[in-house]
Amino acid sequence: MRHSIIRRSVVLTTFYISGHGFNYLLLLIANALLDPVGFGRLYTGWAVLNVLVAPIAIIALLMSGYFAEANSRQGPVLVARLLQRSAATALPWALATVILLEAAAYAGGWLIGVDSLTLMLVLPPTAISFLGVEMVRASLQGMLRFTTYGVSWFLWCAAQCAFGAAGLWLIRSPWGCFAGVLAANLVTIVGLTRVIAARRPALPSATDSAPMVLYSLRRAIGFCSAFVGCVLFINADIFLAYLLLGPADLGVYTASSVLPKAIVTATQPVVQIILPVVIAIQGEGRDTSGAVLKAIVAAFTLGALAFAVLWGGSDLVCGAPHGIRFCTPPLLLLLAAAAVPLSVTRTLVTADVAHGRYWLPHLPFPAIAAFAATVALMRARGQIDDMHLATTYLYFCWGLLLVWAVVGAVRGRLFPRSGMAPAALQQPDGRS
Repeated sequence: MRHSIIRRSVVLTTFYISGHGFNYLLLLIANALLDPVGFGRLYTGWAVLNVLVAPIAIIALLMSGYFAEANSRQGPVLVARLLQRSAATALPWALATVILLEAAAYAGGWLIGVDSLTLMLVLPPTAISFLGVEMVRASLQGMLRFTTYGVSWFLWCAAQCAFGAAGLWLIRSPWGCFAGVLAANLVTIVGLTRVIAARRPALPSATDSAPMVLYSLRRAIGFCSAFVGCVLFINADIFLAYLLLGPADLGVYTASSVLPKAIVTATQPVVQIILPVVIAIQGEGRDTSGAVLKAIVAAFTLGALAFAVLWGGSDLVCGAPHGIRFCTPPLLLLLAAAAVPLSVTRTLVTADVAHGRYWLPHLPFPAIAAFAATVALMRARGQIDDMHLATTYLYFCWGLLLVWAVVGAVRGRLFPRSGMAPAALQQPDGRS
């Protein structure tokens, strides 16, 4: 049960989706309290915040592996000590990043004429505060405390909704919402830090002299670039739709892709579980193939169930009184079918980087290039519209997964792997 994948995926997915409900509730509250101009500014700020926060999710995943390796060596004591050390290292860089973002936001606002200076000033520290929360949560992830990890996400989202709504109600301005979110993040950091400190066992054997090989620059770059490629491939069709489709087709395509992309988001907990679990199993010198197989099954099952729900309710979510405007059921189902292999591929990327293997997780990059070249050729022949783009994307999503399966099977026969310690924990002579 300590290395459970499927049970934990279901539990964490429940917390994950429930937490996102508070984000949508906050947007509904803002829609009710602000005028159209104010809500437009808030939603634009929300989009900017999502862009600023996106790299933090990758950093948090990298740190969860770092903490998982520490946990496999000496348990929660070393994790807590490394969390303190990491926070001290990150603090000056975070402050410098805030200053840089403030200067960029001010310069950008001056160039394009943005008239909400306070909003621009609040967004950078709000974005950086997400890093603090995710660092603390990554330590929970590394210690395999997934229930606490899921509960912390739910309570964090609830706090953001409550503080953000209070800021909106008191100030009646978009920046009040983000000021509330910033306050919620700071409260969450303090609360989670106390939880970790209260549960930390006092083991005198845990000392800084214990051999702990930090992530090398090469490993960090390989890890981050692999996930960047995966994220780009997940959104490649949206980027090409923006570049190649007309305004009407673009509106239909993006509206039809909202729920399919939500399928990929909903399977994110599988990724958050498999990385530290695989590292923990390797630290015990055991075979990881069973855990990886369960993660693949969990990602595929969650994606397939979500596709089945959309298949049965496509007429309700597209065009119904409370459905998504401009969405069309055929396009929705094509993109939903593409979301299933995307979820599995992201799980495979995570499993490989957890094993210290980086070349196969970079397959999304040539897949993006081939997809873009194919779509460009179709456009040159006058064969591109929203349905053709979605169909081509569907083929490439399943094609990438098929290529991965074939190459992975060949690699498994040529280079069988038994349970072993992760690369970052091995001694220079190869012993772990």
